[in-house]
Amino acid sequence: MNFRPLFSLLLGLTLIGGQLSAEPSPDMPGLVVERDTGGWLALNVENNALVLRFYDANRSQIAPDAPRAMAFWRFRNKRNRQPMTLQGNALISPQRIYPPFAYTVNISLLTMEDNDVTESHNFDMRHFQTPAEGDSAPQS
Repeated sequence: MNFRPLFSLLLGLTLIGGQLSAEPSPDMPGLVVERDTGGWLALNVENNALVLRFYDANRSQIAPDAPRAMAFWRFRNKRNRQPMTLQGNALISPQRIYPPFAYTVNISLLTMEDNDVTESHNFDMRHFQTPAEGDSAPQS
């Protein structure tokens, strides 16, 4: 039996559900999803790096409750995987990413002790409108 259509449908519903539950806010720049545990996550691209910030139910920025995360996406038939580490009040990826943002990023929040995934969220980067100031693609 071919499970590909069923998997595609479930993945699509997950992505739509995550995006529809989010309400854009100037206090939370980037792509925003609501967490099941309450609060919000906002994914942004700053200085060509993925930046994940945590917000409480009142949309105030809080310290991340996960010390690490792993970001996964597929672009142009290439799988990408980047760790995100705690830097200040956000989780930031070390590697540079550049437009076009024509992919979905899956971010899994990890515990420090045993690499358990505490939660996972999808961010459709096609909805990402404007890169932060100073971002640019490499010049050729």
